[in-house]
Amino acid sequence: MSHTSSLPIRTIWVVKCISMQNTPNIKTWLQREPIDEQKILALQSSSCGAFIIFLGKTRQEYHGIHGELAGLHYTAHLELAKETLNSIACQIAIEYGCHEVTICHRLGMVNVGESSVAVVVSAPHRTNAFNATSEIMDQLKSKVPVWKEEHWASGTTWSEGTPIT
Repeated sequence: MSHTSSLPIRTIWVVKCISMQNTPNIKTWLQREPIDEQKILALQSSSCGAFIIFLGKTRQEYHGIHGELAGLHYTAHLELAKETLNSIACQIAIEYGCHEVTICHRLGMVNVGESSVAVVVSAPHRTNAFNATSEIMDQLKSKVPVWKEEHWASGTTWSEGTPIT
């Protein structure tokens, strides 16, 4: 049975990084394997004063009808998701003066306690790095065509997502 009709609709804006001197280092990808948090920690740049790592993890929740959360199952429109992640990373890196932006999003089943997303930002100053990381997460949740199905002890539900107005 397809759940496609119940998935939230998202508007996608794509920004291409233009080749220029001092182009930020951008890395974005989606993967089915668990995020290697030690590898993410090794991505920092010595040329920056601020290095922010954000790990979004599946947290324990309880549903009144279906019980305890077992995990989240992520699906995506792969081509658009890759392009949109890269677009977000480029746009934010340029806007906030970041030297490096890395975004990794999990697909498939992500159990409670596991990371579903990792964002790494290197910038000369902490304010830019913190603000860039926050903006990346806001845009990721509202623009990237990735959908989340919640798997509970006795059933599944689809996350509402962000409504488009």
